Amino acid sequence: NSVPTVISDNTICNFYGTEETEEITVVGATSITKGFPVSGEYGEDAFEISVHGENGFSEKYIMKNGVDFTTAYTLLGSSRINPVAKNATIFAKFSYDKNFENYIVNKIDIKLSSKVKITEVVITSLGRGYDLLIYGIYV
Repeated sequence: NSVPTVISDNTICNFYGTEETEEITVVGATSITKGFPVSGEYGEDAFEISVHGENGFSEKYIMKNGVDFTTAYTLLGSSRINPVAKNATIFAKFSYDKNFENYIVNKIDIKLSSKVKITEVVITSLGRGYDLLIYGIYV
């Protein structure tokens, strides 16, 4: 996979691992085409994260616009914006030109129901027009 990985409509991204954890961290959690507070409905279901582990463990988490991810942009035209999601925090900020191209990278920690040895994390688009940037999944 390239970094960042872009998960668009009707696409799936798989991450594989063998670590034991009670929580996964998704770094990226921003959208480049549509995302809170610029566009899309607040709270709209946009992506499904399926966590699979040993002994048949499987849990799903639905990522929602404005709750779990935001737009990647911190400029809207000539105005600066501060895209903040309820469950995500800003992980990094970067710029190619401070007057025209300013971006953020979020992170979201997703607590699992129990400690498990992870085998696979699958992120699936729910086909709502978002392009989710993912820089990595960490345990």
